[in-house]
Amino acid sequence: MLVRFTLILSLSFFLIHFSLTGQSEGQTGVPCIEEYPTEEVVFFSDRDYYLTGESLWFKAFVFLDGKLSSDWSKVLYVELYNDQQDVLIQNKYKTENGMINGLLSIPEDVNTGHYFLRCYTRYGLNFPVENLYTKIISIVNPKSEPSYIDAVDLALEKEEIPVHTGDQLKPVPVTLSLSKDQFGKRERVALKIETDRNAYLAITVRKKGTSHSLEDLQQFSRINPWFERFAGDTDFALPIGFPGGEVILASADLDMIPEMRGLTLSGKILDKTTGEPLANEYCITSVIGDQAQIHLDKTNVAGEFIFPFNDLQEEKDVFVSVRNKQNKDFEILINHDFSTSFPDLQAMPMPYDSSKHQLFKELYINKQLNEFVNTEIEQAAYTGNDPLPPYFNIAQADHVVTLQNFIKLPTVIDVFRELVPMVSLRGKIGSRRFHIFDKETLVNYDNPLVLLDFVPVSDIDKLLQIDPSQLEAIDVFYSDYLLGDHTLGGIISLRTQKGDFAGFKWTDNSVFLSYKTLQAEITFRQPVYSTPESKNNRKPDFRTLLYWNPKVQLNGEPLSLNFYTSDQLSDYEIVVRGFTEDGKACYGRIDFGVWE
Repeated sequence: MLVRFTLILSLSFFLIHFSLTGQSEGQTGVPCIEEYPTEEVVFFSDRDYYLTGESLWFKAFVFLDGKLSSDWSKVLYVELYNDQQDVLIQNKYKTENGMINGLLSIPEDVNTGHYFLRCYTRYGLNFPVENLYTKIISIVNPKSEPSYIDAVDLALEKEEIPVHTGDQLKPVPVTLSLSKDQFGKRERVALKIETDRNAYLAITVRKKGTSHSLEDLQQFSRINPWFERFAGDTDFALPIGFPGGEVILASADLDMIPEMRGLTLSGKILDKTTGEPLANEYCITSVIGDQAQIHLDKTNVAGEFIFPFNDLQEEKDVFVSVRNKQNKDFEILINHDFSTSFPDLQAMPMPYDSSKHQLFKELYINKQLNEFVNTEIEQAAYTGNDPLPPYFNIAQADHVVTLQNFIKLPTVIDVFRELVPMVSLRGKIGSRRFHIFDKETLVNYDNPLVLLDFVPVSDIDKLLQIDPSQLEAIDVFYSDYLLGDHTLGGIISLRTQKGDFAGFKWTDNSVFLSYKTLQAEITFRQPVYSTPESKNNRKPDFRTLLYWNPKVQLNGEPLSLNFYTSDQLSDYEIVVRGFTEDGKACYGRIDFGVWE
């Protein structure tokens, strides 16, 4: 029977196996939630105003009890949604030493308006959604009709709401200095950065007016009061009470454990008739494609399982099933990986005045002109991480049979009988099984793991009906194989020539799903006008964002960086934000102009 594939909203798993240090218990024996570690996320974007189709660059920090966390949550979840709870973007990013550098692509087809951008870890979902770090960005679609609203009249509808600022946190000052405050077109700018602390910083150089004003933040908090927790000054918004949390508490139950091992897929197995959880069932998952992986886990008393994935990127097809089924009538439930809850959302109209209209007009013209920028003179603004290689967590096989090296045989049975030593078929038709004999230890394995294009197969009779001409190779592991905490009695892996399963169909209580994994890192690139030829290049350069670098690390010594101005005559601002090694906020800002 084909199992029903269900996404369940409540993610509860493995609390019974999970212990946190420093917990205390009350008279009821339930751990006090105040004693659990507090995890905070802080998110900086390159600016606040974007056109549809543009890139949003960001740097995020994950803190555990006020300190950068490197051994806690390894995955950051980032979402963009509107006031109707329509989710436009859902991405996952790998954290390294408690930091994340990422990119979001603003969709082309969204309407003009304010949007909510939130980021969190799985551990953060133990607490109310109002705790999840949220930033508001403003998107302009030149093809949609704006709502013209008098911003002054709107501001007078209700009394002023105080907005906390970065100054209240007494950030560590970062001194920025330039050789002059006016530059010409395509001119090199040398920026000197100084602070007396070791710090991790992100630098943005942007056109002035592309960040929210204090009045904008007051309006956001007035309409959506829960947002006041994240409303800071125009550049540096930190959660109220950071670090260490003024956290809204809901209950003493922790349903989500931190993803200490990286990206995970979780769920549970239930008896389909009674609805009761099935414990001690061996679950298996396989990632299909160029980053193939196989993982095993055994369900706990609540029928729950969890699989860690190793540095997968982009969208992957994933297979989940059960080995050695004790109960044929069961169902596999897969947990939602992203949050499905939202705070109380109220619509926030975007007010237009003459200055905003002129700004958006310039941004739109710039975007159109920049489609013709000469990429040959661009270079990376910083060093990115090396791309991840194709990854398969099963080592080299003991024996490999490449079928093209032999004459064609009529059936898969003949292939195993003639070409694959120490492997035999036993049982009657309809219930046949492979057996492996290890001649080194003289041990017979009667239940090896059988794979087809790295996906587990339990119906051996059906597998034997494949046309052997579609097979490329057969790999055999003749002895016990340790996969995580579990032992397999040998492995037989069939690989097809096209990686298409040779027409094999799974019908045995299994689930295939599309699973979003980690976003690949993309490095910001900037034009370099270091030669007369590049300066005189006739292709236009009207960048709104001149420079972005989220990987600046200071060790108490001055640091110099270079970037180039564009063809646009305008005022610009350089904003530096980040944290010291011990979690103190850092901030610096300086303005300059580009004029003839």
